[in-house]
Amino acid sequence: MINFRVFKTNLMRKLHKSIIIICSILAIAFLIVTCHPQKSSFTQNDLRWLQPFETDDTVIYQSSNKLTDTIIFFSAESTKSTTSGFEQGFYTTYSKSVRYKLTNSSYHIFTQVDGRDSTAYLFTIDRDTNAPGAGMELYFLGLLFNNNFLDSLTNAKATQITFNESNAAYRNLNIVEGIKSFNFDFKKGITSFIDNNNIKWIRK
Repeated sequence: MINFRVFKTNLMRKLHKSIIIICSILAIAFLIVTCHPQKSSFTQNDLRWLQPFETDDTVIYQSSNKLTDTIIFFSAESTKSTTSGFEQGFYTTYSKSVRYKLTNSSYHIFTQVDGRDSTAYLFTIDRDTNAPGAGMELYFLGLLFNNNFLDSLTNAKATQITFNESNAAYRNLNIVEGIKSFNFDFKKGITSFIDNNNIKWIRK
């Protein structure tokens, strides 16, 4: 006759050992992945976009009819986040970003916040340690450009680039009155733009 008490005890011991073995394997796999040296993989072309934003800078843009925007461009920031999960994977995301603020005296107004003093991201560049490419977005006064267009500029040798609404992923995004295009200088940043009324605004 089977001694069910002994059978149950032996079965529980085997299950316990199996659980210990499985947990040990998972722990070893986790340590191998997380302890593997991971480095940010920002390229020189990535960093080139951030060159004009080494320090905070307050810039005044004036239109031909004497309206003004006063914009504070903040220095580039760096962040890091880690994902650890067998479903999502094990990797680190390195990010660089540049924020800018439309001051109270500015003509243009964002719509996503109440009041006239608001902040948005000009650049966001993300690189994962398990992915070869970068996730990049550029947003200025309603025009949003993503990888679909920005990848084509990766090896651009020009010192200035004109961003036009025809290449934007979104237009008039989160802005009361948007723009049609702007000029980006790799040393100075944004030097001028043309609004929806075809009026040119120039950096003073």
